[in-house]
Amino acid sequence: EMMNKQLSFVLFLFLNISCILSTSQCEKDLESILPTSKYYLGSGHGNYGKVLLTENYDGTVGGEFDLGKYSMCGFQENSHFCWLQSKSGKFSTKYYTAACVPKSCVPSDTNTTLLTDNAELVISKLGLPQVFSDDGFIPDCVGAQTKFSVPAIIVLTFISILTLLTIIGTILDIEVQFKYFSKLFKPEKQKIDTELEFSTEYLPINQGEDDIESKSDIRGDRNAVSLPMKLILAWSAYHNYQRLVSTPRAGSFDSLNGTRCIAMSMVVLGHVYFFSWFASPLANLFEAEDMMKTLPFQIIEAGYFAVDTFFWLSGFLVSYLFLKNLYKTGFKKSTLPMFYIHRYIRLTVPLFLALFFFWYVSPFLYNGPIWKGYQTWVNGECNGWGWLRTLLYIQNFANYIADGQMCMGWSWYLANDMQFFIISPIILLAYFKNKKVGWGLTIAMLILCIACNLGLTWGYNIQAFGGLNYVGTSNKAKYIKELGEGDYGSEFDVIYSKPWTRCGPYFAGFILSFILLEREKDKKVYLPRLIRYMCYVGGSIVLLVLSFITWTVSNFGWNLAANVIYEALARTFWGLGLSFLFLPLCSGYGGFLSKILAAPFWVPFARLTYGAYLYHLINLGAYYASTQTLFFMQFNVYMYNWVSSVIVAFLLSFLQFLIWEKPIMNLESLLLFPKSMKK
Repeated sequence: EMMNKQLSFVLFLFLNISCILSTSQCEKDLESILPTSKYYLGSGHGNYGKVLLTENYDGTVGGEFDLGKYSMCGFQENSHFCWLQSKSGKFSTKYYTAACVPKSCVPSDTNTTLLTDNAELVISKLGLPQVFSDDGFIPDCVGAQTKFSVPAIIVLTFISILTLLTIIGTILDIEVQFKYFSKLFKPEKQKIDTELEFSTEYLPINQGEDDIESKSDIRGDRNAVSLPMKLILAWSAYHNYQRLVSTPRAGSFDSLNGTRCIAMSMVVLGHVYFFSWFASPLANLFEAEDMMKTLPFQIIEAGYFAVDTFFWLSGFLVSYLFLKNLYKTGFKKSTLPMFYIHRYIRLTVPLFLALFFFWYVSPFLYNGPIWKGYQTWVNGECNGWGWLRTLLYIQNFANYIADGQMCMGWSWYLANDMQFFIISPIILLAYFKNKKVGWGLTIAMLILCIACNLGLTWGYNIQAFGGLNYVGTSNKAKYIKELGEGDYGSEFDVIYSKPWTRCGPYFAGFILSFILLEREKDKKVYLPRLIRYMCYVGGSIVLLVLSFITWTVSNFGWNLAANVIYEALARTFWGLGLSFLFLPLCSGYGGFLSKILAAPFWVPFARLTYGAYLYHLINLGAYYASTQTLFFMQFNVYMYNWVSSVIVAFLLSFLQFLIWEKPIMNLESLLLFPKSMKK
């Protein structure tokens, strides 16, 4: 017992001496920092110093964040990068600043006691803003995780296997096409009927009427090989690329290809703005006010309606193709089961790979001062049951902003689209039996959407356009406070992501399909010239007004009544405006506009828009989260980031199309529609 007491005393003495020595070394290293240094002027114990980009937090320069010189700190020996957060004991707004501190003050990532014990010296020597002196700080020196996790390795291995399958399938396909292995062929050749038995490809952000594949498109000598060989040939990049760039025969709906691509580009533009405004530290927070007041900036805000364009496209294609099939073949027992099964497979296969890539791989793509926040965001969204809700398309019923429970937050669109798709046959079958009932149900859905938007906006006092409602205030401190406590979360959780407030454009697409089907004669819809001009002018006015009305809220602000009217009508009227504008285009009277939107150039990109939608925010989120400097909000920077982000999004979509999306479509055709192979 005496021996144990002696050992305990020696251990206690050793720990105290070590602590004293560490504290002494930390103090020495802090004292070595010259108080007048702007960057790093050490004195032999390692180079430390403040890493601020801006020197004042008085509400006139900078903002709530300062990233410092992250890479510069990393290059220095005996230094450690930390975040210092104000305690907010006296201030309602929390401030964050990056600091490069002596390694001796941070024995381990989680041991920051020496920093807090020497808080006054740290604040003094690093030259931190007054808010830290008045309020104190909480250090966070734990960096982002850089070692790949086991799930990340599994996902990368899976992608590698898909890539290997693509290589093997391509080599074999080339051999089969050129008949190098003739012994693999059967003597007989079968002719394949490629006419659709049932059209269920209604995903507007990817494909349309001319690109529906419910049966195998493996043709020629490729059809004579055995089933196992066909399964491998499904991964042929040679064949799948040919399918991607193939141009179908011209049709009156070809203008939807260009519309689909432009809408996808506008989605990217809107998210470029969103991430720079809401998710990245800005260096010119208040200069952004002047930019938002300009007319060109409203083009960025118009991206707000890009998703509504996709809803409209989806509603139009679902209703038109479903009814055309009913008129042609009648209602069968297999109609609805295949309607839903094909849809779920078609959407979920690309989503599956994108989701697990986002969840497990993207957190290890980069690093930076705020990268740990990106990792926390991704894991917080997808851990638990968040990933399963996304694959079941019910994630939009969770409160994303309030609870953070929506894996791939932008997948709320897919959930809404799937939910609209599920209820569509109710209305369409009613229309098939009785046109008046179908019209009545569709109009009722439009009215319901308007009523829900009106009631929720009024009840929750929701401000449109998120942070724009605070632009124009003269109280800069109040601006920062309210920007952090704004009601964007309420708008997203209550209105933006819910099906009962977003269904307006979808059912507006039904109206266009009803009109076309009822006026169709010899596959051409006749429209008098006056009606055509009225559709052009009326539709264009509605779309332009809704696109640029944001100029008024950014310059003058809106009261509750204006917000209620706008939120109640905007999305539904956007869909109706599109229906008016595209009635002549889909009737064969598009003229110059139709030639632009229906150009063959758009076809392959239109087929890639679904993948581009899935991957564009993975790229954008990683880009902004890996920044090592403050972001400057400039219109030309937006345009550059927009173009580059669109290119990357479609490139990622192209790669996943070749190794995953199209091969699974081929397998679906082979396994779910075997009868077509015997025709």
